[in-house]
Amino acid sequence: MEYQTLPLTAAYILPAFRGKSKPIGFPIARHLPAPSITQNAFVSAYSDLSAVWIGCCESMGALYDQLRALPKNTSVLGIENIGVFSCAETPARADALLKQFTGRDTVASAEPALPYGVLHGRIAVITGAAQGFGKGIAQVLLDAGAYVVLSDINQTTLAATAHAFSERYGPDRVYTVIGDVSSDDGISRLCEQAVLHYGGIDVMLSNAGIVIAGDLENMTSEIMKKISDINYVGYFRCVKCASRFMKIQSAFDADYTADILQINSVAGLIGYQKNFAYCGSKFGALGLTECFAKELLPYRIKVNAICPGNYYDGPLWSDPEKGLFIQYLKAGKIPGGKTVQDAIDYYMQKEPLHRGCTAEDIAQAVLYCLVQQFETGVYIPVTGGLAMGFV
Repeated sequence: MEYQTLPLTAAYILPAFRGKSKPIGFPIARHLPAPSITQNAFVSAYSDLSAVWIGCCESMGALYDQLRALPKNTSVLGIENIGVFSCAETPARADALLKQFTGRDTVASAEPALPYGVLHGRIAVITGAAQGFGKGIAQVLLDAGAYVVLSDINQTTLAATAHAFSERYGPDRVYTVIGDVSSDDGISRLCEQAVLHYGGIDVMLSNAGIVIAGDLENMTSEIMKKISDINYVGYFRCVKCASRFMKIQSAFDADYTADILQINSVAGLIGYQKNFAYCGSKFGALGLTECFAKELLPYRIKVNAICPGNYYDGPLWSDPEKGLFIQYLKAGKIPGGKTVQDAIDYYMQKEPLHRGCTAEDIAQAVLYCLVQQFETGVYIPVTGGLAMGFV
């Protein structure tokens, strides 16, 4: 990675500071913009702390050279022309350190306890997080102690999901960014906002996707491109943007590991008639997973995929206007089918375990991928037997 070409901005400083300071395994790092900051003002504000001042640097490479010399457990960093950076165990403590520079009250009232669990302190970004698999995965990661950045294009549903999680886990544990995986700028903004809010990205979970069924006669190039742009290229966008920040932290912390996960599909393992556009995008994404894993292995970034079975209760299948039950009825995939219930009955009878996949099923597979430290470049079927070819 060519550090000299990176812009001198807070988003590229925070992961490095977080990795070098490291008061705990996965701390929070924050930034207070202060382009007119002076060394005297900084030293005066933090004379009682392990604070370090860095003068003006002409490039990010030069700044990184300075950051590599930082003592471990440096809690506050001042950088000329940029501002103040803090690193602490929780967002509240990191904010309190920044408030000390502005002269505001540094005592955090009713500070939440440290999140506890196997993912304690990790920062996870989830696309398509407003509902379905994304929402279910987010809840399991929150239960396991992670900070979660929820992203979706459905602003109303995203806000409702975030509110429910904030009520249960506390507002510091959840952050939202409206994001569109079909947009380069949208994914760049999502990753940058996640880093500016929490200090880095430890987990990128590429979950957003679409399905549009159709046979050869009715499928169009435009629809094929749309599906590919979200399911295939969208995955690439997530990996490209998130891995940039992961690589930076990896360069400053020899023990750091990160994870990228794609929620794929049983349709990435088995081709289905009149659904080649979706299957093709998912087959291709499994190829990307292995390629990404090989490229990112030197940075200790694991890349894996989960292949869920059919999630009948989720909006992908059950949406009354554009869900798969409706699409497959219209596409003629249900022999003799005339109603949605006919479609439900048809697919349920083909389930080896007599039920569909659930968000909890997938979330547990995700949790396994994040906790284990020896597997990368693979896919994990969670299909209830469908991957064995019963359909």
